[in-house]
Amino acid sequence: MSTWIDFEAFKNLLFLAYSVGVGFMFLAFYPLLFHITEWAERERFKGIKTVWFLTMVNGCSVIGRLSSAAVASARWSNPAMVHAISCFAAALVVFLLWPLAQQESHAIAFCVLFGVLGGSLFGLPASGVTFIIPKKLGGSLGAWTGIMWALSSAFALIGPPIVGQLVKRYSIESVGYWTGVNLLVAGMLISMAIWMKHSEDKRERSKNAELNMNTDGSVI
Repeated sequence: MSTWIDFEAFKNLLFLAYSVGVGFMFLAFYPLLFHITEWAERERFKGIKTVWFLTMVNGCSVIGRLSSAAVASARWSNPAMVHAISCFAAALVVFLLWPLAQQESHAIAFCVLFGVLGGSLFGLPASGVTFIIPKKLGGSLGAWTGIMWALSSAFALIGPPIVGQLVKRYSIESVGYWTGVNLLVAGMLISMAIWMKHSEDKRERSKNAELNMNTDGSVI
């Protein structure tokens, strides 16, 4: 059992915060994909076959995956930071364009932007685990990544049924509000994990500096 599940992961608040943040990302993203064709079927978008809206989102995700990987690997950056920024940016796009799009050009802009950002959202979680896992547990990276996906998968399952009921009771606009709010929560949780990681690293550096000073003093 320990080969696949490292129970140390469940004791690490930093890892749990990040994993739940990824879960909220799933909670936000899939319901919107399931309803984007319904959204596109509104009278003002009838000039384009609705399937093309979903195709645009999926196609543009390739750009997001490649570009986010390049930015996340830069010396001044890290995957979790790019992931959090992508969550906040995607939430902004949804809040602005999902309810306010009045023309086909607006809808196309939404699909392109959300597709690019969605590619970033789905391409970075595994790299984020690499960033947050303690160095001494680097050998458990595969297990921790699997646990992260397992914890977040439950969110992917419950999101679509909930949003389906929201659409039935209210309107298609509720999908955008649901997605935007959950992306904001995801961004905040991932940001909290980044802050915890930096605090942890700072404590580790202080501890090592103190040990080095004590070692140097004993040698003298």
